Amino acid sequence: MSPLNSNSKTSFVVALTQHRVLGNIFIPIFINTIAEKIYTIAENLHGKKPESFDLTSTEQEILKLCNEYSEKVLASKFAKTQNTKEFIEKMEVVKFEEHIRPYIELRMAKVANLLAANQDIKLYFKDKKYNNVYEDNRIAVEPHVATPIFNFALSVDGLKYHIDAEVGQKSISLTSQHVEAIANIPALIMVNSTLYRFEGIDSKKLTPFFTKPFITIGTATVRKYMESFVLNTIKSQVVKASGFDIVEPKVTAKPVLTFEKGLDGRATLSLKFSYENRDFYSGSKTEPLVTFRADQKRFVFTKYERDTKTEERIEKKLCSIGLIHHTGATYIIPKNEEFEPEHSMYRTVEWLNENAQVLSNLGIQVGQKIDGPQLHIGSCQSMLMAQSDPSGFIVKGGIRFGNDFVSLHQIRKCVIKGQKLVDLDSGRQAIIPQHWFKEHRQLLVFGRETDGTLHLQKQHFSLVEGLEGIDPSEIESLKQYSESNLVQSANTVKGVNATLRDYQKLGVAWLKYLHMNSFGGCLADDMGLGKTLQTISLLQYCKDSFTYEREASVKPTVPLDLFSAAEANNTEPTTTSHPVSLIVLPTSLVHNWRNELRKFAPSIKIHEHTGASRAKSPSTFAPYDVIITTYGTVRNDIDMMSKFKFFYLILDESQTIKNPDSATYKACMQVKTMYRLSLSGTPIENGLTDLWAQMNFLNKGLLGNLSLFKEQYVIPIEKYNHQGRQEKLKNLIEPFILRRTKEKVASELPEVTELEIFCEMTDKQRDLYEEEKRLARERMLAELKEGNNKRSRFVFLQLLTKLRQLANHPSLAGFEGYNESGKFEEITRNIESVINEGHKVLVFSSFVQHLNLVAAYLDDSGIQYNILTGGTTNRQQVVEEFKKKEEVKVFLISLKAGGVGLNLTEADYVFIIDPWWNPAAENQAISRSHRIGQANRVFAYRFITTDSIEERIMDLQRQKSELADIFVNSNNPLSKISEDILLQLF
Repeated sequence: MSPLNSNSKTSFVVALTQHRVLGNIFIPIFINTIAEKIYTIAENLHGKKPESFDLTSTEQEILKLCNEYSEKVLASKFAKTQNTKEFIEKMEVVKFEEHIRPYIELRMAKVANLLAANQDIKLYFKDKKYNNVYEDNRIAVEPHVATPIFNFALSVDGLKYHIDAEVGQKSISLTSQHVEAIANIPALIMVNSTLYRFEGIDSKKLTPFFTKPFITIGTATVRKYMESFVLNTIKSQVVKASGFDIVEPKVTAKPVLTFEKGLDGRATLSLKFSYENRDFYSGSKTEPLVTFRADQKRFVFTKYERDTKTEERIEKKLCSIGLIHHTGATYIIPKNEEFEPEHSMYRTVEWLNENAQVLSNLGIQVGQKIDGPQLHIGSCQSMLMAQSDPSGFIVKGGIRFGNDFVSLHQIRKCVIKGQKLVDLDSGRQAIIPQHWFKEHRQLLVFGRETDGTLHLQKQHFSLVEGLEGIDPSEIESLKQYSESNLVQSANTVKGVNATLRDYQKLGVAWLKYLHMNSFGGCLADDMGLGKTLQTISLLQYCKDSFTYEREASVKPTVPLDLFSAAEANNTEPTTTSHPVSLIVLPTSLVHNWRNELRKFAPSIKIHEHTGASRAKSPSTFAPYDVIITTYGTVRNDIDMMSKFKFFYLILDESQTIKNPDSATYKACMQVKTMYRLSLSGTPIENGLTDLWAQMNFLNKGLLGNLSLFKEQYVIPIEKYNHQGRQEKLKNLIEPFILRRTKEKVASELPEVTELEIFCEMTDKQRDLYEEEKRLARERMLAELKEGNNKRSRFVFLQLLTKLRQLANHPSLAGFEGYNESGKFEEITRNIESVINEGHKVLVFSSFVQHLNLVAAYLDDSGIQYNILTGGTTNRQQVVEEFKKKEEVKVFLISLKAGGVGLNLTEADYVFIIDPWWNPAAENQAISRSHRIGQANRVFAYRFITTDSIEERIMDLQRQKSELADIFVNSNNPLSKISEDILLQLF
């Protein structure tokens, strides 16, 4: 804090004083009033820290500037010594005049500027000998900068000149009794107690006129003086001439923007202004051009002033249209420093081309200064036209660069290869506009080129939208796949014995949309939302609405014998026929599809092309509406099946063909069909290649060939997370995939949706089961014959359990060499589908060993799970982990250990993998998920092995009879069932 007396009036002022060595300097001081117009210095602040005093920001800045030339600072800066006294006493004159004094004067000029702008801070002259300051020594600081005026008068007697000064309209005479130079560069002159600031001139040019009114140059040296001193003065100062002329013609500034390569390899745009005789870089402080000539014995100076208004207007305009002022005369495009050098060059030229007309209107000439072939810089016109044809669209065009035209063929080659440059006939090179890569890359990549035109499939309608020549209404008719557009056509199909929910009606409307446009599509609803029912509705609609010409492609390949006559009579020539559709699915789903078709569309005639005794001729298919077969059968029978042309080819669980190199994929691609459809809750399991395989099956060529797809999408998206490519791919496939999650349609679903999944046994499993069933029946008959009722029912329970275990998995019944199980394949497939869709699932079984088999599969697949059985000791920990850990999607629970007492609302799917006769226990298991706190709809699946003891029990339960009541409500149904019924179960 300041040590001043608080009772006296204290002020911060600046004093001009004479330092014994440094000369004139400003120092900041505190003064106290001791009498009228008399002040005493309370404290000299020079060299002291600004933060030690209560000062305004301006006062602090003045103190900081003055401190920069304190003796201590000067000694440290110019002598690298702490001995201040020795530095001052031994200061070299030359060093002082050339370095130290200019350093001081620069800071004094800044202090003078602050005083001029802040008139409330006073300046006084202080005699170095005294400690008082007087009001009579007050120095006024002129707020405006003074302009020196050079007055030259040429006559026969020689050249006379003097210098005056002006501040606004006020004239200042330097020839005065009271004039003093306070600083040299820039000039600070005190005239009659007023301090004037000059710019662009040093005081040494002014001091001669402090003592004499003018300087005379003799006639012998006038011309030389005119050509040097006068000419240079005209360049930088205001000159008034007499006896010779100064001409200042108005010259138009012609802006030139030059494309160059910077030191870092990135593009820059250099702006200069061209006048008649000289070029000036933008922002430069170069003096005007002045020429001298003797015209009829009269000297004439011509001064070419820069058109600063025009220059500033052009500089501002360039920034307003997108350029960024970089340094000096250089400009760059936005984000230029983020680009790689080559990319920077391309983007800058593209900016110049896009703004060519604007630059031309501003009168800006564009040039280039680069090595190698010159680039086209100027107008660039895209010329792209399209038209419809029966198979899709034809695209023609190219790009016109000035007078050069580049064909679509040339551009396509460059875009596919990622090359930006294309050669022009003129010998220059042109940069293909970025929007061709961004907007038309897919069109060029997926188009098939023929004779300079591109042919695109109808499915590529989104790629030609907006092109000249395309009727917008045609594109709009192809865009009716959105939910809002489908609502109007959503209705129930006649002949289907089911009440479709609204989202299912929309699904059927979407399938009809695909059909009417001959598009293939993937119905990708979540598991349990009724993909099968929606597909059956489409098949029923097609059966009732369409006939088509079938090719005569089913003739036998060998001569028929007598035993083949019936088959020969079934062979169809080319004829109008009803639709015959092929459904390909995993073996485990054959039974479900058969039941669903019979249940919901009984008028559809079904043929199962499965098993060892399946038909060998395609003519077998003709009488039916739907052929059900498996992926394995298609692989094995493709030679025969490819001879029949189907109406629809439908793949269920279509992720089966995710590997385009697999025999299954190749076989499905060989099947002849008019329409294609796929069903999958998880169309992408491992990566985008899965998507390509399915899309290529549905709409061949939609995504190009596989290598091109990997280059254009897989690598940019999976490796670099390229958002633009993601969006492009999404838009391209959007019309052909319909996916509704359970959450999206939750309002239409019941609180619990219970479904039965029927699972086919494998061939080996079936043979084993049938043999064990035969032995069990024989054993049971023998036990009944002996008449020991209690024993026979105990034996029956053992036999029943063994058959039940065989129906699930042979290894559960002790048959370790048998590793195949149709139900196990279906269980694991559905678990993967559920977790791939982002859901959690509870898996219940009455056999701990069965859960262990599932656990082993999950371990091998890298799927995280928890397991709860009677042997679990950390029960609460296991439950909490499943509830809290997002990555744990599967909870394996034994019915006995987890059927009650658990709240697991985190799961919204429940799998009961070996249902039995007590639905109450199963309902308790379902209630682990479906209870208070569950925000989602719950799906409960019962997995039942067809043609097994499980199916017999389910059939009995469905019968409205005393038997059903016994099984449903009795804890020990075996004690109440007759011997005839027991034998029927086998």
